[in-house]
Amino acid sequence: RLATDPAAAVRLARELTAAIKEKNLDGANLDFEGFGSRDRARFPRFVAAVTRALHEANPAWQVTIDTYVSSAELEDGFYDIRALAPAVDAFFDPDLAGRLARGEPFARIAEEIASLLPAQVYISFDIDGLDPALCPHTGTPVPGGLSFHQATGLLAALVRAGRTIIGGDLDEVAPGPRGEEWDANVGARILYKMIGSARLSQPERKKAPAPAPAGRAGLSSSSVG
Repeated sequence: RLATDPAAAVRLARELTAAIKEKNLDGANLDFEGFGSRDRARFPRFVAAVTRALHEANPAWQVTIDTYVSSAELEDGFYDIRALAPAVDAFFDPDLAGRLARGEPFARIAEEIASLLPAQVYISFDIDGLDPALCPHTGTPVPGGLSFHQATGLLAALVRAGRTIIGGDLDEVAPGPRGEEWDANVGARILYKMIGSARLSQPERKKAPAPAPAGRAGLSSSSVG
């Protein structure tokens, strides 16, 4: 009924606006369950109406949405990713892949993403957002995803954009059936980069003068981390 009732989006936006103001939040994440394609065409219009109302209340508020695993590959599923993409403040993997395939530098995409975030950022990092070669034993590995350097490049873009990282979490890291450590290795390195980026993003670190050069320095793949 949400997708067919014209007043549903108005009611939801009104209630979300009150809740966001009361809790002093930065926006809302929409999480709806659907079955099949019956509401596939209507649901993006519903989401767009909610997003539009929230942005009218406060243009800085962000609206994101949870979807099913492999939603982008399902032509007859509940979620139409291409229709939902412009309706929310989110970047979907197929769209990013398309931009990269057309020759757009990832650094430019990372800067765009960072520019749309509020001054204070909390990072919730699902390891299955990476290429599955980096996390083969996570619960829901799917084709696509970020490379390790793209993920860390996003973190660096946040720091360059002057955003303050106030906290974060790393989820869905799982060992292999025989105790393989590859997933944990990658997860630990992502967590290390998140902590380092959070420290660099703090206001007192931004104001600190750069240390003077001290002798020679070497660089190897093992030191990059």
